[in-house]
Order: sequence, then structure tokens, then C-alpha cells
Amino acid sequence: MEYAVNMENRAADFTEVRLLDEDDAPAMRKLFREVFGESMSSQFWEWKYSINDGHAVGAFRGMHMIGHYGGVGTDIRYFGKPAKAMQIVDVMVRPAARQAVRKQSPFFLTGSRFLEKFVGNENPYLLGYGFPSDRHMKLASHLGLYAGVGQMTELSWQLQGISVKPNLWHRVVELDSENFDRLKPKLALLWAQMSSELDNDIVVDKTPQWIRRRYLLNPERKYRRYLMLSRFSGKPLGFIVLKDEGARMLILDIIAPQLHFPLLIQLAAGLAIGAGRYKLDTWCSEAFKKHFSAMGPKATTLPVITPANIWTAGPAPEVLRNHWWLMPGDTDFL
Repeated sequence: MEYAVNMENRAADFTEVRLLDEDDAPAMRKLFREVFGESMSSQFWEWKYSINDGHAVGAFRGMHMIGHYGGVGTDIRYFGKPAKAMQIVDVMVRPAARQAVRKQSPFFLTGSRFLEKFVGNENPYLLGYGFPSDRHMKLASHLGLYAGVGQMTELSWQLQGISVKPNLWHRVVELDSENFDRLKPKLALLWAQMSSELDNDIVVDKTPQWIRRRYLLNPERKYRRYLMLSRFSGKPLGFIVLKDEGARMLILDIIAPQLHFPLLIQLAAGLAIGAGRYKLDTWCSEAFKKHFSAMGPKATTLPVITPANIWTAGPAPEVLRNHWWLMPGDTDFL
């Protein structure tokens, strides 16, 4: 295990900041429960940090973890070229250890250490991104860790009184572990079509392998995964992932040529109505909300800013601004 500098002379609250490994999982999950008030199972930790190329830095007081800064690595398409990015996750500090905004805080020392190790031009992951709260984003900006490069927007469709008729020209197949290998080529074709339309932007590389890890191997979340095909030719038209959330249905992902987005949104609305839901929601990067305009959703700006690393040398924020394509499926927690 790699250790960072000893912190005894810099902050009385803790004694070391270091990279974490599997042996630290119980301490991380204990801190998660204390900070967020809910449990993280060992299976979910394994899925996030082992199956999904996760890394983390922790701050310790003696044997007790008091701060954590994690990330999940992923392949991306960066202006049409392959690259790697790190989604920042599980940023947390034990309430009793939270300090004023200063560079001896657990948040700053874990975050800066993580970025120095993993993110930037000379590191394994070119970019960092995530979905920070207002408080987290303001703190990170004040400390010189992040700059904002995008805004998230929620799109909502009220479904009361709406009737969506089945389209006889199309058929829909529910994707599962049994038919995944057979349908992989169709998923790959859809992603090739969609990613080529985003060659001037930045997007997570949603290959069939990524779809499998994200939506088939998640040990706790249940999803509805649908592939729309032409009834006569069998040509794939689009892939959509939905999640039940009480009275609403949430669109997590759409993988399709943008021409077919209205078909997928109408499919989602019909499925939501059929399941007795009254509302259909999704969210996306504000710069791309026009692609989700079918059926006239209500758009609401969310208090979520897309961050970019500015602590280590990397692409300038002005290069990245309004170029990230992000949807709910790009998170780790939904």
C-alpha cells in the first residue's frame, strides 16, 4: 500500500492520508453510514471499486477513517478520440472532523492527493467529473480543486391524460443476461452511431461492455432495459434504460442516433403509463436539453454543476465548458 506524507505536523485531527485498498472497505462503509445515514453493502462496494475500476484516498485519525475521496475510472470519447476519465464519488468527512475552509482539512488533503495521483495530463485519467452538491462544489472551487464547466437540467413529463399508442412498425426487446451476447452487435452499432454524432463533445464510452457492467452487474439496483428494433428489418433504432422511483419513472440512459430520441421518449412514456406511473423524468447536461424536447417536457435547472479538475495540469475549463454529455446513468448511485 502506498502512503502519503505523515500529517502530524500539519493537522492535529489526523495522522495520515493514504491510498486505500480492499482491506479498508469496512472502514469506508462505516464512514459512509455515519455521513450519509444509509448502509453500503460489501457487494455494492465490490461492484463500484473492483468491477468498475475504483480508487480512493482516505484520511485517518489513528485507526479510524475520518475522510474519504473516491473515484470510478471509465473510458470516454474526448472530442472523438479515446481517453480516460475519473468520476468522483463518495466524497465524505466525518461530521466531527469537518473544519473551516482551509488547506489542512480532510476534504482538501484527500481531494488534492487523489487528483495528484490520478487526474490530469500526466496521470492515468485525463479528466475528472461528477455530480457534486452545491456545498461540495463551492468548497472545492474555493480551494482551487475544481472549476465549473456545465450545468445539469431536469426534464419532466406529466403523464396524466396522455395516451401513447403502440407503434406497429417497431418491436421492443427487454435486454437481460440471457440475450445480452446475442444483442451485443446491435448495442455496439447504436453506440457507434451515437458517439459519431458527439465527436465535438465529451461522453462516457457506452460500449456493450460498459452497458453490461453498469446495468446488468449492479448487485442492488433494478433496471428496465429495452432495445427498440425495426419490426421488419430487425435494424436497431435505440436502447433505453428506465428505473422505477415511486410514482415516477426515471430515464437513466438513451443510446441511439439523435434522430430516434423522440421514439425512445415515447416508448418510455408508454411504459411508464403502463406501469401506473404519473410522471416521467430525466436529466441531462443543459447544453444538450434540446435533444429531449419530444412531448414537451418541463425543464428545470438543477443545483448541480459539472466540475473539472484544475488542481493538476490538464485541459483548460474553457475547452471543456458545455461539452460534457451526461445523463443519470453516468452516476454510480442511481
